[in-house]
Amino acid sequence: MYQARFRLQDGKQQPLREHILGVASLSESFGAKLNLSQTMRLAGLLHDMGKYDQQFQDFIEGERQRALQNPKQYLSQKRKSDFDHGVYGAKYFFQTFYLGKSRRGAIVEIIAMACCYHHGGLKDCVDVCNQSPLLERFEKLDQHRMEQAYQRFSQEIQEDLTKLFHQALEELVPIIEGVTKMKDGVFCYHLLIKTIYSMLIDADRMDSMCFEENRGISSVIEREQQFPVWEEYQGRFEVYLSQLNQKPPAEPKTEQVNRIRQAISEECFLASSRGTGIYHLTVPTGGGKTLSSMRFALNHNRLHQKQRIVYVIPYTSIIEQNAEQIRKALGYQCDLLEHHSNLLEDNQQEDYKLLTERWDSDIIFTTMVQFLNTFYHRGTQDMRRLHHLMNATIIFDEIQTLPIKCMDLFTSAINFLHQVGNSTLVLCTATQPYRNLSGHPVIQESEYAEIVQDVCRNFERLKRVQVVYEPKKYDLEQFRQFLLERKREVKSLLAVVNKVDTASTVLEMLEQSPELEGTKLFYLSTRLCPAHRGKVLEELKQALKDGKDLICVSTSLIEAGVDISFEAAVRSLTRLDSVAQTAGRVNRNGERELGYCYAVKLQEGSYNNMPEYPIGIDHADSVLRMTSDGLSPSSIKEFFQLYYQDMRISEQFSYPLNGSPSIYKLLQNKGEKSQLFTTVKFQSAAQPFEVIGNDTIPVIVPYGEGLQLIEKLEELHEFSPMEEKKRLLSQLRRYSVNLYRYQLQTLKNAVTQNQATGAYLLSSLHYDDCLGVTLEDGLALF
Repeated sequence: MYQARFRLQDGKQQPLREHILGVASLSESFGAKLNLSQTMRLAGLLHDMGKYDQQFQDFIEGERQRALQNPKQYLSQKRKSDFDHGVYGAKYFFQTFYLGKSRRGAIVEIIAMACCYHHGGLKDCVDVCNQSPLLERFEKLDQHRMEQAYQRFSQEIQEDLTKLFHQALEELVPIIEGVTKMKDGVFCYHLLIKTIYSMLIDADRMDSMCFEENRGISSVIEREQQFPVWEEYQGRFEVYLSQLNQKPPAEPKTEQVNRIRQAISEECFLASSRGTGIYHLTVPTGGGKTLSSMRFALNHNRLHQKQRIVYVIPYTSIIEQNAEQIRKALGYQCDLLEHHSNLLEDNQQEDYKLLTERWDSDIIFTTMVQFLNTFYHRGTQDMRRLHHLMNATIIFDEIQTLPIKCMDLFTSAINFLHQVGNSTLVLCTATQPYRNLSGHPVIQESEYAEIVQDVCRNFERLKRVQVVYEPKKYDLEQFRQFLLERKREVKSLLAVVNKVDTASTVLEMLEQSPELEGTKLFYLSTRLCPAHRGKVLEELKQALKDGKDLICVSTSLIEAGVDISFEAAVRSLTRLDSVAQTAGRVNRNGERELGYCYAVKLQEGSYNNMPEYPIGIDHADSVLRMTSDGLSPSSIKEFFQLYYQDMRISEQFSYPLNGSPSIYKLLQNKGEKSQLFTTVKFQSAAQPFEVIGNDTIPVIVPYGEGLQLIEKLEELHEFSPMEEKKRLLSQLRRYSVNLYRYQLQTLKNAVTQNQATGAYLLSSLHYDDCLGVTLEDGLALF
């Protein structure tokens, strides 16, 4: 028997034939959503042909014997095979079916690349000399060894590869023709390759996972072929909304706001019958976007047979709140995943490949970082999820927060998801950005793109806050005095600043202010884990409800999707849309006739790592000096026109790289002089890609229940079931903080790595009950 792998717990071997046929079946089921079932079956059959080579069989059996004889020694001295098994099927397929640079040739290249690189990530298609690394990899494989492996393969896998190839041509040719006709088709061609690659690696990892857990793949295939019962989800959701609407308002002043929210919800429900497309949902802050957009998605999925709903949020801080709101609306009877971040690094260990998140739930709440990583990050950890974004409804909350450098990458990704992936995209915000500039890809939105028709009237009716601009510059002491003056006028005050270190300093200054005796101080920043932030928000909401005297000092994370209402706010000047978002946390439910949001120029030090900040401040300053209503749609549009047309901003849209073409250009298939049709530089583009500018690592922190979960994690070992590891890691996402690598280096003596999973764990000495992650001397880490 030829073996694909063995199970560490009992040494049981997985027959190679079983694995290959399992991956082929899974790939086929994944491909069906894009009419690529036979294409994917073919790729699944070819991907592990190389494991029939005797060298691999000798290696895997040798490792199995080592594990059986001395498991502990085996675990401490695991050996990674450097055997290149992916190239066998790729080379055989290429030699058999390639007929030169053409659309047929492109199809052969795509399948060959997916098979060849199914471990380790896609590589560049051309090098600096316009040579093909794929062909060079083929040259390194001895022809005789490949033919011997194929003979063994064909004896066990008795399928007609020629027939499958011609079926693949019928499937892929029209898709490639459709992609090339897209306005950004030279870019979107590479996304098609990534989609096929995503299906193959997910099938490969999933079959391995099922073997490790001693279960069949039939349940995975059955789930893939079935659609969620959207009628049941929708029914529970409508009952919840009806009960919500029947509740009397907390006070008469909030009744008008509730009526407007209900009207917006009805418009979303009616618009959900429109076809698959790209839509805008422009609603004032406090207009009920979360529930209204979900109502759109549930009915849209029911009518158009979409497979899942993906809700993309700008920050990890609000995933729990929004997800909990939807769970409650669905009566806590839903398959809903919260995916904040990856707790494991992309590496060569098998456990990592099996434990990574797949996004196969009915409803997924995740972040913009995770969404963009799915398309553009290096390795295979994130790209595995990509095919689950096909035939879905994807809601983007607070779309104006999209990082500038990712603008073009995002635009082409959603165009691809719509036109090739048959997905519906909804771009939600109170401050819809104006971004269609010449020389850059344009969102291919639907003919009637705006879901809510009378946007300006809704803004007029929901106006509850006045922005007051203070153009003079404030240092931190003057800012403290300004906060104290504003606090004397109200019981609850929100202060939002641009930098984490500023927030912690302002908090410390307020704590030392005798004038605030009896005033409760709250603090929110990204150095608090999601569970900690959730607890702070709960306490904050209760204090607001009880009418307590309080000040909350926060970074911008409070601005997106946090349903909370203060009497007044002070915002350190930044982009105008961010000022508007802070204003959305004031008088949110119309509790008083008018609330006030004060925008001030606070000196927060250098913005060396955030060069777009001073540019946004300058243009916000220009607009606020010229208008009496900084929250109106016309003011927001004026700001974005100035901001996006500023060359210092627009030249960043395509993710420029120092001394190299932009990432967007690297991923275009321009037909350079090369040996092959496909010339995309996958690896060169993926290696430097980071959504937030610097590479970060999630670290699990010992906060609250997280401490007990860490103890359970530490009790695990290599033989522990994969499902148990995955369950614990899923729970621990709420107790993680993303740290820059240099910060991790600073805390290196306080961070350990869990042996069973590879996750990073922080010592309890470095997590503060107020400030979150701290340095050894107790100062806040920023």
